[in-house]
Amino acid sequence: MASRSVMLNPSFILLLLALAAMLFVAPFNPEVGNIAYLSISGLALLLTLPKLASEWHRPVIWMPLVAFALIAIAYGFGHGSIDGLIGLIYFAPILTIFPLAIAAQKVQSERWHLTWPAVLATMGAAAAMVVTISDYLHTGTIRAGESVANPIHFADVALLVGFIPIVAVLLRADRRRWFYLGGTVFGCVAVLMSGSRGAIITIPAMLATGYIAAGALNVLPRRAVFISAAAVFVMGVAGIAFGGTQVSGIQRILVDVQTMLANGVPPGSQNYERVQMIIGGWGAFLERPIFGHGPLNFQGAAERFGDIPYAPVPHLHNDIIDFLASAGVVGLVAFALLMLAPIAEAWRVRMTTQGPALIAYALMMVSGYFVMGLTNAMFGILTLTNYYALICVLTAILAEQATREVSPARS
Repeated sequence: MASRSVMLNPSFILLLLALAAMLFVAPFNPEVGNIAYLSISGLALLLTLPKLASEWHRPVIWMPLVAFALIAIAYGFGHGSIDGLIGLIYFAPILTIFPLAIAAQKVQSERWHLTWPAVLATMGAAAAMVVTISDYLHTGTIRAGESVANPIHFADVALLVGFIPIVAVLLRADRRRWFYLGGTVFGCVAVLMSGSRGAIITIPAMLATGYIAAGALNVLPRRAVFISAAAVFVMGVAGIAFGGTQVSGIQRILVDVQTMLANGVPPGSQNYERVQMIIGGWGAFLERPIFGHGPLNFQGAAERFGDIPYAPVPHLHNDIIDFLASAGVVGLVAFALLMLAPIAEAWRVRMTTQGPALIAYALMMVSGYFVMGLTNAMFGILTLTNYYALICVLTAILAEQATREVSPARS
C-alpha cells in the first residue's frame, strides 16, 4: 500500500517525469527532453512556490537564485539598458531547481530517490551508446552523435548521464548497485565514439575526483577503491593494447598533443581559434571588469582583442571566459555560486550516514561539469544548463532523504 501511495503522489509523478525527460529522453532526443523537463518544472513551480520562503536556507536553492540575480544585475549594467536582461533566457533552467527540490520533500519513499534516477540514467546512457553505434554503422562518421545534436553537446550529455548511476554504488543502498555501473560504461563508449576531446579528457577527471573523494571520506572501503582503480587502469591498458588509440576521439587528442609539442598551436587550426577566443575574452574582461559587456556584445568585444577574426559565435568555448567577458567580476561570483551549490547542499548533511557519499558524488559531478566547461560552453546551452539544474535537483533529493535519518517526522 505504501508503494502505491507513493506512485499516486503528485510530487512523485512530477519528479519522475522530470527525471525521465532529462535522464532517458534527452540523450537521444534533446528537444523533446528539454521541452518536457521545462514544462514539468513549470507545473511543479505552481505547486511549490508558497514553500520557497521556508526553504530559502538550503544552499541548493538560495545559491543558484542569488547567482541568477547577480547575472541579471551584470547583464543590465553591462549592456547599458534593460535589453540586456534578454540574456537571462539562457539561464532560465536555474529556476527549475527549487520547485523540484521542494517537491522532493513530499515523497516519503525510502527507495525511489536512488533507484529511479539510477535506472533512468542507465537506460539513457545505453540509448546514447546505441545512437553512436547506429551513426557509425550507417555513415562511418568519426563524430558519432551528430544525428541527435552537436557531437560536443551530445558527448557532454552522455558523460553526465553515464556517471549519475554511480550514486547507487556510493550510497550502497541498492542491491543492484554494481549493475548500474553499466550506465557509466555505456556513457563512456558514447563519448569515445563521438570524438569529443573535451568530454574524453573529462572521463579521467571525474574518475579521479570520485576515487579520491570516496577514499578520503571513507565512503567505500579503501581496499575496494584501490582494487577498482587498478581494474580501471588494467582496462585502460588493455584498451590501448587492442587498438583503443584508434578511436576517433583519442586519435584527435594524440594528434593535437603531438602537433603542439612539435610546433605549438598551429595558426588556422580550430585549437588556435579557441585560444584566440580565450585571449580575446580575457581582454574584453579587462576592458570592463565589473559588469562585463552584457550577453549580446561580449563576443564582438572579445574579437577585438584577438589576433584573428572568427565567425560570429554565441559563446567563447569556455564557461569562465564567457562569464568574465559578459558579466565581469559579478558574473564570476555567480559562476562560483553555481559550481558550489550542489557541494554546499551535500555538505549541509555531512553528519548523516549518507552525507560523505553525497559529498563525494557532488564533487564528482561538479568536477565533470567544470572540466567540460573549460573547452566548451556548458551554461547557456539549453540541454547542458538543464543538466546543471538536474545535478542540483538530484543532490537536493538525496540530501532531503539524508535529513530524514535525523528527523524522520519531518513533513
